[in-house]
Amino acid sequence: MPIDPMTKPDERIFEEYTEHMHDVWRDALEEMKLLSSHYGHTSDIWEDFYKRNPTVARNRPNYHSGLEVALVDNAVDSHLAFEPRFIRPPVGNSQESRDKANRVEKGLQSVFQDAFINAPNFSTKENGKQLVLHNYTQLGVMLDHASLVKPEQKRGEDKEDFQLREWEWLSRHNTWNPVRLIVPAPGEVLMSPLEKSPPIAIWCRTMKAYDLEAHSTVKMGQIEQRNKVSKSNRTGYGSQYDTKTRKVDPYEDIEVEEWWSARWHGMKIKHGELLYVEPNTWGIQPFAHCFGGSAITLAGEEFNVAQWIRQGIMYRALPTLTMHNQATVGHHAVLMRSSWARYGYRHDAAEGAEQLAGQILQGEESDWWLERVPQLPGQSFQHKSELERSIERVTYSRMVAGHGVPEVDTATGIIILSENSHRTFKAAIAEMEHLYSIAASNVLKLVYKMNMEYGENYASIGIGEHTLR
Repeated sequence: MPIDPMTKPDERIFEEYTEHMHDVWRDALEEMKLLSSHYGHTSDIWEDFYKRNPTVARNRPNYHSGLEVALVDNAVDSHLAFEPRFIRPPVGNSQESRDKANRVEKGLQSVFQDAFINAPNFSTKENGKQLVLHNYTQLGVMLDHASLVKPEQKRGEDKEDFQLREWEWLSRHNTWNPVRLIVPAPGEVLMSPLEKSPPIAIWCRTMKAYDLEAHSTVKMGQIEQRNKVSKSNRTGYGSQYDTKTRKVDPYEDIEVEEWWSARWHGMKIKHGELLYVEPNTWGIQPFAHCFGGSAITLAGEEFNVAQWIRQGIMYRALPTLTMHNQATVGHHAVLMRSSWARYGYRHDAAEGAEQLAGQILQGEESDWWLERVPQLPGQSFQHKSELERSIERVTYSRMVAGHGVPEVDTATGIIILSENSHRTFKAAIAEMEHLYSIAASNVLKLVYKMNMEYGENYASIGIGEHTLR
């Protein structure tokens, strides 16, 4: 039964919907893990061989040529080096309307540039890599609570220490940006795959026990205060996660699940109790997601998210990439055997070993012979080249990375190849543009809500000379 996003989630609703989302994404996440193992060079390139030959020794080198990483990174650097540009059409024909629209455009540009810099990684790069690797990516817009609330002096805190904290907050608040961009890892945020900006998102993450205790304590106080004002508990419910009572190490990682809808925000311990649920004062569901833009549901089959993941540019190249890695290992092994071939001696082996340990060999040239080792047949080089051409045919031209193509030696041919490669990623670029337009819309809503929640001092975000209000 579909869940109304306006419904206040209790423990049962929270658990059932989370389990449903896990079921929806389970197969797709397994495919993403497979792709990630190739990108991270942790996949076993001999897995299929060992399954078919269970008695052989599992001692073959598990070397990856790096082609998997290059395919993803080169595509992102060349075609998905995306930097959003925001356009806000004026609502009227007056100069004032045009000025307001310009201020919004410049303000959004500044807010996002500042958020990119403050994030651990450049968000658009993360989105681009996920789209090429997994054919799927997500983006979340959050507010930094520490920068929103003016510090208050703690009980027993030294006055000078408090004044320093207050001064630091005030100095940052003059040109401040509380907006934070989040690019979740696969499976971290669960949403309906059939909507670009679903009404409900479940954020599965880990928190240190001490951090969860502090977070739940603050939430409990906020909810109790609201309940006093409204003289009922309809506005929310809150409880404290007490590490001492639970006998939990403060530095232990605790898995939690967070409910986000435009109406409600809540958190529960994974497979445990509900910690709190409260009205979402932000008024938005902060996460959105997109696929690569070219996936289809196959004829005669029901929709399955895993199908869309398998239609990504990397997935279709995996078998050939595995064979290429195996061929590279084989070439290297034969070359090393040939380079370090052992000497044989017709007479006493101990005497021969003693001579080899020295600098001068004694005896006749015919007394010594070199170990016969396998040689690489010419077909092996042809086979490896054909694998590389096959990978290129199912992904994109190597010209994207700046490599020359031997068969193309005219300017016209180079232009055609470049345009074809660009068309390969055109749908993904359009999807990313829309993803960031949703994020920009959420930022504008948050600025409005900050003014409503915290007052006139929070009516604008200022970065440099541009202000978003």
